Amino acid sequence: VLASAGLGVVIKTHDGVDWMDRFDPAPSAVSGPEKFAKLVRFFEDGGVPVHAWCVVKGYQPLQEARMAAQVVAAGARSLSVDLEPHPGFWGGGPQEALLFGKELRRLQPNAWLSVSVDPRPWHLPGIPLREFAGFSNEIAPQVYWDEFNTPANWEHFVASGFSPGVEGVTAAFLVDVTFKVLQPYGLPIHLIGQANAVRTAGWQHLLDRSSSHGTQAVSLWRHGLTRPETWQ
Repeated sequence: VLASAGLGVVIKTHDGVDWMDRFDPAPSAVSGPEKFAKLVRFFEDGGVPVHAWCVVKGYQPLQEARMAAQVVAAGARSLSVDLEPHPGFWGGGPQEALLFGKELRRLQPNAWLSVSVDPRPWHLPGIPLREFAGFSNEIAPQVYWDEFNTPANWEHFVASGFSPGVEGVTAAFLVDVTFKVLQPYGLPIHLIGQANAVRTAGWQHLLDRSSSHGTQAVSLWRHGLTRPETWQ
């Protein structure tokens, strides 16, 4: 189904320094680079490009970088590094970010790296995005218009200089804000939309608005939550 639609797949391989089999009991869960390489062959043989995803925490940056490099070596066409200030995510500082980047680029100098962030403006100061942007190829913001459409978020947006208006946090509004706050980092922006959004019309708005900003592709998170009308 993915191949017929010209789609690729992004597989989460590790979280911090733990491979995903710690959290997923399925036999196909990623337990290391060898298992990931088997998944790469399975999808690529079926005409589906394979990319990888990981969460970075910064507590053991060198080990995290080495695991990321192993994933790239196992066949990932790109690696998305999930960098967020929320509990269970990034806990290091700028120095740990630089250590991670230096080691990863030493091991995989030509890998395509995407740093994925929560683009709400008040969350960006909690991560070393400037350091990550220095060794990444693009920024992949998580544009979740339904999840972010709450009164508390409206107030935060207004306080940050962005008024959602009477319709609240729409996909178009969020795309415009995201480009405004992330373009100064000087990297291409690859949007990740909300797969289970109730306001599915937002997907067309996301595609139209992102195209007007010059992007050529978008992604969605995640497959298991995607509404049938969203695939259409």
